[in-house]
Amino acid sequence: MAFIPEIHAILITGRTLRQGVGVADGKDSDVYKKETSLVELSSSTMEMLGLKHGDSVEISTDFGVGRFLCRKGDLPEGIIFIPYGPPANRLTRDATEGSGMPGFKGIPCKVRRRKT
Repeated sequence: MAFIPEIHAILITGRTLRQGVGVADGKDSDVYKKETSLVELSSSTMEMLGLKHGDSVEISTDFGVGRFLCRKGDLPEGIIFIPYGPPANRLTRDATEGSGMPGFKGIPCKVRRRKT
């Protein structure tokens, strides 16, 4: 199977149980740092990119670039998920469009495998 070099996807961010536990322990805790350094991809997206659990990927948006370790998530193809935290914040919109809350969902992005 030939792998594609990158895909276009939609980024969503949100809370995970482990991220919540980690933030309760402090944003400097290992649990928090580990959880917020992960990206979830659908199994079909991982297959297209030739990824396995724990491989490194680069996510880029119009707002920034980040490196994450991947894991399989129960997501539709074309959607990726990153837990809230500083790494995700570098990729999200900072404009609040009058709401006072920046945009954390529906962000166009590119995902590509990083060579280790």
